[in-house]
Amino acid sequence: MFANVRSHLTYANVMASIAVFVALGGTSVAAVSLKKNSVGSNQIKNSSLTGSDVKNSSLTTSDVKNRSLLAKDFKAGQIPAGPRGATGAQGATGPAGPAGPTGAPGAARGYAHHGGNGLDTANSAGVLSMASPNGFPSIYCFDLTFTPKSVVASSELGTNGTVHSVGAAAAATAAGCPAPTTDAVVNVTAPGTFFALFN
Repeated sequence: MFANVRSHLTYANVMASIAVFVALGGTSVAAVSLKKNSVGSNQIKNSSLTGSDVKNSSLTTSDVKNRSLLAKDFKAGQIPAGPRGATGAQGATGPAGPAGPTGAPGAARGYAHHGGNGLDTANSAGVLSMASPNGFPSIYCFDLTFTPKSVVASSELGTNGTVHSVGAAAAATAAGCPAPTTDAVVNVTAPGTFFALFN
């Protein structure tokens, strides 16, 4: 009997039998077709779409809500800089800073202070002596440890003395200072204290 059945089996008979069993078992496959524009926001699960689901270059300005994008949403350098703003008001003056460190000694090779009673040796350097020829109080002759190229003098603040002129060795001799020991001369118009720098 089985041999007789096998002789009548074909591929078509087998597939037809399988189809009958599937149909009787309740399994069905339905092809569903959606109408155009029938899928909306309610049919899409929130956060289910990604960038790969949107066609490149398909979004336009009408698809973006006005003023919804921020500067951080754009690549650096894509947003042009705006015009320069107006200069702001000047700020309040800040507090005075601390005093700076004491500066290095000056470059003068010699200096002298006439303190009213002769040479102030405590505030003088490079000076061997200071004298007034014939006791004349407006001319001061300086004997230095070097030959200066320039002489600068100024009266001390708060005194009546006024520096009239200064000079090196030649002027000192002309002023009546002893030669050759005089290296510079300071001439004042009135007796008083003054400072002199020699270089």
